[in-house]
Amino acid sequence: MAEFIENHKAFLTPLSPIHIGCGEDFEPTDYVIRENVLYGFDPASVPLTSRERGELASCALKRTLQGWARFFKRHEASFYAFASTAVPVCGRVARNYKRMIETTDQRNYKRMIETTDQRNDNVIQRSAYVKTMEGDLVYFPGSSLKGAFHTALLDKLKPRAPETLRRAKSHLDRAIFRGEFASSPMRLLKIGDFMPMAPASPIQTRICDVSRVYKNSGTENGKEIPSVFETVNPGQYRAAQSEIAVLTQKIGSESDQPISEFDLAEAVKALHAYNLRKFSDGQRCWGSWTGAAEWARSVQTLLRGLAPKIAAGKVALIHIGKNQGADCLTLRDGVAQIYNRQKKVYQESAATVWQCQSGGTVYPFGWAILEIDAEADEPSIKKWCDSFGRPEFDYAGNRRNRMEKQKQILEQIEKERLAAAAQEEAERQEKEAEARRQEKLLSLSENQRAAEELTARMEAVSVIKPVDPLFREVLEFLRMACEWPLEDQKFCAERPGPLLKRKGMYVGKHEKELKTLLRRLRQEVK
Repeated sequence: MAEFIENHKAFLTPLSPIHIGCGEDFEPTDYVIRENVLYGFDPASVPLTSRERGELASCALKRTLQGWARFFKRHEASFYAFASTAVPVCGRVARNYKRMIETTDQRNYKRMIETTDQRNDNVIQRSAYVKTMEGDLVYFPGSSLKGAFHTALLDKLKPRAPETLRRAKSHLDRAIFRGEFASSPMRLLKIGDFMPMAPASPIQTRICDVSRVYKNSGTENGKEIPSVFETVNPGQYRAAQSEIAVLTQKIGSESDQPISEFDLAEAVKALHAYNLRKFSDGQRCWGSWTGAAEWARSVQTLLRGLAPKIAAGKVALIHIGKNQGADCLTLRDGVAQIYNRQKKVYQESAATVWQCQSGGTVYPFGWAILEIDAEADEPSIKKWCDSFGRPEFDYAGNRRNRMEKQKQILEQIEKERLAAAAQEEAERQEKEAEARRQEKLLSLSENQRAAEELTARMEAVSVIKPVDPLFREVLEFLRMACEWPLEDQKFCAERPGPLLKRKGMYVGKHEKELKTLLRRLRQEVK
């Protein structure tokens, strides 16, 4: 059976903060916050000096989160330089981190985190990312967008749902698509991951406080542990791009066959219609949020300007990522209702909604514009993004600064390594020389060893003056050596003898005696 693939280029522009998690967290043991920027790193990959390694070993013995965090903060100049990611943080996150670092009383710290917004122990949920030579790059998994298409198509194609489908989500594909998910038209849709336009222009993110509030009152549930997420910043024009592939198959149109064709344009229209309704519903609770009403009106104005492309299935409003709320899984007419565990009842919409504060505005999560097969820039979207102003954080400049600091640290560590290696080599040579000297001493007679030891003491000083005790000791030693056997006399003349002149001992009345003693030892006179 013939198969054909249609490839479509796609762009994604975030309209509000988006968080798609990866199952990993930033923890105080693998990040530091420096000047309101979080630097995430792998502690095992950061080279340390010998002093820093000693401190690290001491922290390991104490086994406290604060101890580790303080160690990294003390040496933040080293760790931030080797960070694989740098993310601006909101003020409250920075203050909580500082409070953790500066609180020295462990009991007070435990009481503090139990009664403040710091109960999450400074753990921050990461966005999905990939590791590259340029550092960690945030991206949008294609599976998130495919899930959004799936829900929108179910909503469009669903029949008048029987009562059993109002509460069961597991049979929707079978009832609506006439087949399981694996044999539904969704198998014909392949969406690649949405990656940054270029590694040098990463998707910009920010560490933000998030909270879940009741729709009817806008108040938070005080029992929940406060959450902190890494979120994608809104207003990044075409922040990411990908390819969407559609497999076209003709396998018959009998009523008992699964749906076998996928019309991407119609799917995009369904996606927009589904999310536009969710957007309109959401505005009823966003009105009291700071800046949210103005933001929503600007999005509506943008969508009106895009109406021709929306009608053609080239542009859609999309809702993706974590914290969309359970409403993103419900369909019209009460299909796939939400089970309220607290009240133990089914309901058509969620009672709460997530919000995120960024740049003075409180946003709903996860809204974006999806463009399909855009041939040129879209001025209306670009103008909307320009209203956010220039990015507050210079990712490229920050990375250059870190690379320069990293170079300096590596050079310093290499300098210390070479110095340590040189010292080690000098000590090794000194030990070898001492071993050879000791071996030589063992082969000498008792008189010769005495002469060798005197020579070593004479070499240790620069000048030997007549008033020095060593001067008198050398003179007496030479007098005594004249009584030794001939072989020992010659050894004494060859070892300490030449040092008499070099150490300035030929002075005054002693010069003549010293020279005479040296000649006797050489057997030149009797």
